Amino acid sequence: MIDLPGLDAARASLRPFARKFDLRTQPDAVRVALAGEGEARRSEPAPLPDGLSPIGQPPAPRSGEILALMVTRNEALRLPAALQHLRALGVDRTILVDNRSSDDTREIAARDPSVHLIDAPGSYAGSNFGVDWTNALLDRYARGHWVLVVDADELLVFPGSDQAGLRPLCAHLDAIGSEALPTVLLDCFPEQPLRDLDFASGDDLLAVAPWFERPGIAAGAERALPLPPGIRRPA
Repeated sequence: MIDLPGLDAARASLRPFARKFDLRTQPDAVRVALAGEGEARRSEPAPLPDGLSPIGQPPAPRSGEILALMVTRNEALRLPAALQHLRALGVDRTILVDNRSSDDTREIAARDPSVHLIDAPGSYAGSNFGVDWTNALLDRYARGHWVLVVDADELLVFPGSDQAGLRPLCAHLDAIGSEALPTVLLDCFPEQPLRDLDFASGDDLLAVAPWFERPGIAAGAERALPLPPGIRRPA
């Protein structure tokens, strides 16, 4: 029996490992982890939680495909632009989780052959605001793939994204041993007030809302905010 501190606890948490094992310095850990993965593949997959179920053909991504996962509810206005953006980035297929929309979200998704629709009848708040659904679907369908987890009103933009797309970026991340890419979320807005915005389903999100405030990103210790006149900071 090999004693690998923390390995059993990590498995029991059902969370992915924070980093890859190093074959050169941790050969026993690699062997045990691979054996456990083989056992998991041979066993029946755990049922999806909270009534999640594919509508139509379930996702069966091929090796090397890049996926996107999106949780939606009544996103017919923004969904066409979001799916177009994902296709332009080079996403091969999108797993779209729909929380019982009452608009045309499902009809729009069904018209896109690269979209796999998942019915989510449960409570969004009760699912840890979609995190439980996302984790379960990633575990079932997306192991070994790069996945862009995104909302219908979020667009991933990075240097070269309009030319090369995601594939060389994912190849670079693989080459340096990364398992995730941290990003910065910018709130974009139009030039005119929202009440005056003329936006229809299928319009380009970036074209109508291209403005954003310069992000205040800095390394180092935080500076204390100034206090109002007459107010002293506790000693």
